[in-house]
Amino acid sequence: MYELEKDWVVALAAATLLFLLLALFLVSFVLLFQKRRLMHKYELEQLKEGFQKTLLTTQNEIQEQTLRNISQELHDNISQQLGLIKIQVSNIQRQNPSLDLSDTKNVLTTTLNDLRALSKSLHTDRITSTPLEESILIELELAKRASGISIGHTIDADTGLLPEQRIILFRIFQELLNNALKHSAASRIDISFKVGNNLMLCVNDNGIGLPSAYKSSIGHLGIHQRVKALNGVFILTSLPGQGVDAKVEVPLG
Repeated sequence: MYELEKDWVVALAAATLLFLLLALFLVSFVLLFQKRRLMHKYELEQLKEGFQKTLLTTQNEIQEQTLRNISQELHDNISQQLGLIKIQVSNIQRQNPSLDLSDTKNVLTTTLNDLRALSKSLHTDRITSTPLEESILIELELAKRASGISIGHTIDADTGLLPEQRIILFRIFQELLNNALKHSAASRIDISFKVGNNLMLCVNDNGIGLPSAYKSSIGHLGIHQRVKALNGVFILTSLPGQGVDAKVEVPLG
C-alpha cells in the first residue's frame, strides 16, 4: 500500500513538472512570437520611413534643380533682355529729348531689381549660402511691392543652421507666405522667425480663414512632409472669418 502511494506521488509530481514545463514552453513560444512580430513591424515601419525620406529627398532635389534652372534662365535671359530694353529706352530719350520716358525707365529698373531678387530666392546655392533671415527679408520686400498688403515681421538671426535645414525652412516659409497672399484676402500678414532652443516660424493673417470642412491642400501636405524631415511639428489653426495661424517648430542641435 505504501509503495502504491509512493508511486502515485511520484507520478503526480512528474505530471505536474511536465505540465509546468509545457506551460513554460508555451509562454516562451508566445513571447518569442510576439517579440518577432513586433520586430517585424518595427522593421517594416523603418523601411517605410526610410522610403518616405528617400522619396522626399528625391522630390526636393528635383524641385530644387527645377528652381535652379528657372533662376538661371531669369538671370541669363530675361534680365539681360530687360537690360537691353532699358538701354534702348535711354537711347530713344536721348535722341528725342522732348519725350518723357522717366516712368518707363523707373518701371524697367524696378522690374529688373525684382527679377534679380526673385532669381536669388529661387536658386538653391544662394539660399544655402545666405543667412535665412536675409533671404526671408528679401522675399518679404518682394511680397510687399507685389501685393500692397501690410506685412509685419520679427526676424531673429540665423544661428548655425545646416544648409539642408536652411533650404527646407525657406521653402516652407515661401509656401506659407504665398498661401496667405493668394488665398487669405487679408489686409495684414505678420511673420515671426524666432531662434532659441527650437526654431519657431509663424505666419499669421487677418483674412477670411479656412472653411470649417477644410482638408489639407497639396501645399500643406508638402509642408507637413518637409517639417517631418526636420523632426519638427506643423500646426495650422483657423476659424472662418478669423484668419489663419500657421506655426512651424523645429528642434535645433
